[in-house]
Amino acid sequence: MIFDYLFYYIFKFFKLFKSDDDMASFKSIIVLSIVAYTNVMLLLLIIRAFDLIMIPIIGTIETVVLVSLPFSVLYFIYGYKKKYKDMVKKIEAASKKQKIIFAIISLIYVILSFSLPFIFGNYYKVSLLS
Repeated sequence: MIFDYLFYYIFKFFKLFKSDDDMASFKSIIVLSIVAYTNVMLLLLIIRAFDLIMIPIIGTIETVVLVSLPFSVLYFIYGYKKKYKDMVKKIEAASKKQKIIFAIISLIYVILSFSLPFIFGNYYKVSLLS
């Protein structure tokens, strides 16, 4: 939740929060983004663990990302929408400016979820070669 407070103070400095409802909406999108990102990473770790114990389910980290992403999206749509109904309502009730900001933050998490596995995957390949 470090990002939560970091973005909170940045947004407060630029006076982007007009009310407590805006802050609640912001916290909601942060929580949903972190949970979705965590699920992608956990799925990658599980598949990577099988690969490490010489059960070649999927060969490359790039394929793992492509395989795990649709499952995470489906899980998000069916699981989180029911589980986090209040959060989804708060996000839907936010102003247009707030929604744009939330979309940008979500995009940052999506970019992180794509880039980190590639970085760690390349490190993993290099360490095996040396």
